[in-house]
Amino acid sequence: MTGGRCAREALFRHRGSGLLLATSPLVWGAIVDPPPVWQLQVVGIVLVCAGASLRLASARRLGKHARVARCRVKRLVKEGPYSWTRNPLYLAALLMLAGMGLITSGHYASTAVAVGFVLLLYEAVARYEEDVLIKTHGSSGLQYVKEVPRWLPRPPRNIRSPTSDVSPLPWSEVCRREWRLIVWLPAGVALGLLSSTTRAREGLVAAAERMEQTAETPFTLLLALLAALAVGGLTLRTELSYRRRLRRRALLSTLSLDDSGDG
Repeated sequence: MTGGRCAREALFRHRGSGLLLATSPLVWGAIVDPPPVWQLQVVGIVLVCAGASLRLASARRLGKHARVARCRVKRLVKEGPYSWTRNPLYLAALLMLAGMGLITSGHYASTAVAVGFVLLLYEAVARYEEDVLIKTHGSSGLQYVKEVPRWLPRPPRNIRSPTSDVSPLPWSEVCRREWRLIVWLPAGVALGLLSSTTRAREGLVAAAERMEQTAETPFTLLLALLAALAVGGLTLRTELSYRRRLRRRALLSTLSLDDSGDG
């Protein structure tokens, strides 16, 4: 495995940490930036709702492998959102991230930085997934990569979905699996709207300015520490889970070889 492929695999494994890291500029912007105009907040809410809907529809089609630490393309999914774009889950995350930026901040540089960072991350991850898909499915995977765009959705053209014995998940199961999105996303939108009200924003900006006038900036340090702990914890959890799977797979392989030797 080449160094570039190893790096892309690591980015795939820790893509959740990268997304969490990208929210830091939005959190800071929600505290110290001026409030956005309400028209752009409406656009932000529409983007968040569109991203959440796309996430749920994509997870329903993808099934139980919506969140994995290792790229395993056992079934080539061409139905639903995957017939319009190869990466609807990542596109959904970008839409929600951009929407939250429009909701929380009147200076949109932080939103542009966050979305640009995640787009670069997902571009590398998507290229890695495409390599695995083509290696696993051969000509059918290559045809899918050629005919369905990586990012911008396009109506299906010549993709012929094979007869599949795997039906979409029931919506009840999708909601159970995606409960974090269903619970925390509306809460995040509500907090973003609350923080952007004039009275709350003026108090937060004044507090931030007072802290910046001191010799140290405890608020900034605390925010950076919390972000580092959150990203580090998620990264460690993902890596430990990945290592456990590798050890379990190696153990099962050893037991299988022992059984065949005894036979």
